[in-house]
Amino acid sequence: MRGFDDKALILFPAYEHWESKNATFKYSIVKSVNHLCTYLDSVGITPYAFYTDDIARKINPPAFKWINPVGKADLFFMSTYCDNCADAMTRPMLEYPEIVQKVIAKDPGSVDMTTENRFEMVNRHVKKALSVIIPQYKIVFHFALKNRSQYKVTTKEGDCKIRVNIDYATTTPTVYLSGKVEDAVDILGVPYANRSLENWPLD
Repeated sequence: MRGFDDKALILFPAYEHWESKNATFKYSIVKSVNHLCTYLDSVGITPYAFYTDDIARKINPPAFKWINPVGKADLFFMSTYCDNCADAMTRPMLEYPEIVQKVIAKDPGSVDMTTENRFEMVNRHVKKALSVIIPQYKIVFHFALKNRSQYKVTTKEGDCKIRVNIDYATTTPTVYLSGKVEDAVDILGVPYANRSLENWPLD
């Protein structure tokens, strides 16, 4: 992995799949994410997450760098109405202004929108921006529900992209390189990398 790229995108399921879990499960996910951050640091890769990812914000690992996929008006709305978003206007974040501006231009909303309609519009903006931003990352670690993913994360033959699908229930990774399943130990270079991230020998 070292030298493949210097950044990786980390994705999580919808917040309902955190909120409904018990303390033991949450501890397992947090430990797995911390192990992943330790691993990425060891190979010179910085982990990035979307500020709009509720689970990422909840866990909030110190190693995470943040991506803002929405415009300033949407961000201000989030800081006012969304949980754990009080720092939305002040937290340092990587911006994608050209992508965001194109999304807003196609779905500008109106000044007399209700709060509920504004929530729906912000969600549309996020979804459309992420569909463009995610493919730009060569390395993506996707904590995903079995047979049901929060995001479209793909790789195909010849694209030289690494996609690591991490089973949200077991934190066991499946590694894809250019569209093909590869051995996790070979690609990630971690002993027992095909086991749960919680048990990776990184401490």
